[in-house]
Amino acid sequence: MFSIHDVPLLLVNIIEQKPWTKQGPSGKTLKFEDCKWQEINGEDNVKVTRAEAQTWLALRHLLLDVRCPAHYDINEYRKNQLIKLQCFMHDTLLDQLSPLVELKYWLAKLASCNAPFTTRRPLLLEVIPQIKQTLLEKNNKRWKKIANRHVESMFHENASDMKTITKR
Repeated sequence: MFSIHDVPLLLVNIIEQKPWTKQGPSGKTLKFEDCKWQEINGEDNVKVTRAEAQTWLALRHLLLDVRCPAHYDINEYRKNQLIKLQCFMHDTLLDQLSPLVELKYWLAKLASCNAPFTTRRPLLLEVIPQIKQTLLEKNNKRWKKIANRHVESMFHENASDMKTITKR
């Protein structure tokens, strides 16, 4: 979740875009609540929807988990993206979702910290003999055909053919 898909930054992007809120055809604000779009009036405009609350709480859980620093390296780009959340963390949000106070404190600490970021851990690659053996057995009689097909598709002298191949 951290290294492959970068879920914390995906959640930041979702919070910035606010997909649970939109403008209706009449110009009124609509919020997605209880599986349908509902018109919002006055005080309900600051009310946090269930989807928004779940997004915030998921982000809080990921970033404040004690295992997070071991798996999630915060570089300059990630730091800048996470700090953007501070402008969304107003008092009405914190009143409705009190666990976010800890996240706000964590973000403030992150913003003020100029310490060096964690270094990238080396890639660990594990060779699994069963996969290799399965591939060898499955394609035992087809290796020459596979190699010929690759030669035909990769080693062209015609420049236009190479351009069409690279566009694929």
